[in-house]
Amino acid sequence: MQSNTSPVSYLFGTMHVQDARAFKFASKAKQCLESCDEFFSEIRFDGMVEERMIKAQQMPDGHSVRSLLGDKKFAKAEKMISKSFKISLSAMNHLLPMVIINHLVMNSLSIDQAEHLDMTLFMHARNHKKTVKGLETVEEHISVLENIPLDMQRKQLMDLVKQPQKYKKKVIKLAELYALGDIYTLYKSSKKSMGKLKRLMIYDRNHLMANRIAENIEQSAFYAFGAAHLAGNEGVLKLLKNKGFQIQPIAG
Repeated sequence: MQSNTSPVSYLFGTMHVQDARAFKFASKAKQCLESCDEFFSEIRFDGMVEERMIKAQQMPDGHSVRSLLGDKKFAKAEKMISKSFKISLSAMNHLLPMVIINHLVMNSLSIDQAEHLDMTLFMHARNHKKTVKGLETVEEHISVLENIPLDMQRKQLMDLVKQPQKYKKKVIKLAELYALGDIYTLYKSSKKSMGKLKRLMIYDRNHLMANRIAENIEQSAFYAFGAAHLAGNEGVLKLLKNKGFQIQPIAG
């Protein structure tokens, strides 16, 4: 990616998982990363960010998943989650339902690598002495989760409890689409699963990230963010093209 006078930069769609299918393009990505001066992930990884993220994933004070669902539904959810995912819901009683859903769904994929893909690329950039930054501030990133109403999160958790196999198949399909490099179908599938949340979780963030990339165009940078943000009429690729940037796929 570049404008007429700027140095070459790279956009790379990631999956936030440790499954081997997400690492199909990792070697090529690392080569491109090494040619750049800066590395951007969605947010910059450091101890303070991790601490803030952990806090943001907790239920509000005085609340729990049990109190949100009620004893009867919580018991049903506990039984189904244990059966389908081999994980105890009680152990996650303090977490927001959306965080629990993500954890359960991602647990359906293999753990083939020591770190998820984003962290692997971040560590590679740091080891090669690149300047590491984030496209979003931690507060911008967290605000997405904080703006999803608890009632909506409760409904989505109960939908997973009712249809665990549907959720498992969906994430496996996304991993397969990613390995094929089919970012358009991956985007459509992700958008469909988000329903009314797609503006909050995808589109608004796409505009923010595209603007940050455009503002940094004088630097040679490698940008790594979720693959679902690339395609579509409000995808980062289209938004940058609309700003006049030349974007070409890298083969191999």
